[in-house]
This record gives sequence, structure tokens and C-alpha cells, in this order.
Amino acid sequence: MIGITDIYVALRETVEQACADADITAPVIAGDLTEPIVRPSIKIELSNDQANRDTTHMDARALTARIYYFAPDSHKWRNAHYAMQDALRGALHDSLMVGTFEIYSEDGIDFDQTDGVLIGTIQYDWLEEHPSHDDNDPMGDLSVTINT
Repeated sequence: MIGITDIYVALRETVEQACADADITAPVIAGDLTEPIVRPSIKIELSNDQANRDTTHMDARALTARIYYFAPDSHKWRNAHYAMQDALRGALHDSLMVGTFEIYSEDGIDFDQTDGVLIGTIQYDWLEEHPSHDDNDPMGDLSVTINT
């Protein structure tokens, strides 16, 4: 099972690399949205983590990621938002690599702006193997002797 911490780390590294590639200086700050805002900065929130049994050996997983970008100027943010949207769209549009596992976003990334804060929302959905605790021999190897 992929840990939510592993997803956060992969998302953080991807966002940091996208910003570096686009020459955007905005550190990712660990913390929740109730803490004071530092400008420029980025906060990442993972929510709606779901795991449902899909089949005997597979779990269907879903997770919503939100990336909050606080532009350097809270009143003149338009150009900074456009640059960040371009950077994140290219890096996160299709999928996210978590170690050697790739999780997909069928709908890509959706951007919205509220009170001068850019919010990128991504819904990830994937299947992963369900750990089996069955150590018994498979039925194909069963040997039966019948005495009559």
C-alpha cells in the first residue's frame, strides 16, 4: 500500500522541481492553512483519502491534492498565478511518480483563484495490490485419497 506520506513527499518534490524549472522562487511550507501566510510560498494539502476493496487482491484508492500558491504580492498576483499555472500544469497534468509507482489523474489539474490565492486541485485514482495473508497451498495442489 502506498503511504500518504510517500504521496506528499513525491508531490512536494515534483512541485519544487516545477518551480525551479520555471524560475519561480516559492518554498513549499509544511503546515496547515491556519498558520500565518508567508509570501511567496506554497502549501500542499491531501484530503479525501479513500481505500475500497475492488477485488480479492486489489484496492481502489482515491485522493484529492490541493496546492495553494501565495504570490509575492497579494494585490498584484495575476502574472505570478499565470506563471505558476504553466509550471504546475506541465508537471502534474497526467500523473505523479511515487517511488516506482505511477498514480494518474484522469481529469488533470484544475485551477481556481480565491482572495488572491491560486488553488490547484488534482484528483488521483489508482488500483494497488491488496496484501494477502493467505499462506495456504493453492487448491490446484490439493491431493485427495479416497478409500472405498
